[in-house]
Amino acid sequence: MFETNHLVIVGGPSAVGKSTLLKSMRQRSKPLLLGHSSIFNPSSYLYLDADELSEVRGPLVDRLVLHYDFIHQFSKEYGFQYLSGLIARSNSACILTLCAPASILYQRISSRLERVESCSPNKVIKIDRLKKKKEMYKDKNNILDAYDKWLIFTEECGVANNVIINSVNTYQITCHSDRTEAKAIIKNTLFEI
Repeated sequence: MFETNHLVIVGGPSAVGKSTLLKSMRQRSKPLLLGHSSIFNPSSYLYLDADELSEVRGPLVDRLVLHYDFIHQFSKEYGFQYLSGLIARSNSACILTLCAPASILYQRISSRLERVESCSPNKVIKIDRLKKKKEMYKDKNNILDAYDKWLIFTEECGVANNVIINSVNTYQITCHSDRTEAKAIIKNTLFEI
């Protein structure tokens, strides 16, 4: 596994807006977010999805922004073990946790499923995964439980620069002092109507 000088993790469930945020960061259109994550030159970073980490060759990635779907990447057996190793081998790390109301997540995942079913009906594995997420997203508490696992992990990693971002409220940034406060912030956002 490689080391990083500066690691930025953009984490959240599917359809929360991670890709949109990353696109904005690359285009420098969200200067406040860039400052919170200590990204001063976005073009100097390597942007990867968590599934692409195994493709990295070499002992060092100087600056890395990681797109991390914590529901898809979570393992019942290992938790977030791979990510904790990456954080441990980073000189500095920042975690941006995105959240949105559960009703919006459900709408977005439903739309994504409809698109894939109509445009790519042969992608059976992807369709099956989206159906499972849509079923999971029906119950807000399922999503809250996934966030809780993530928050436990981020607290255990001890990353000092760790913020919550409401991805539908013009990327409103909320800092928190501990997991209890973070969970309350996320719960209020998830249960918005």
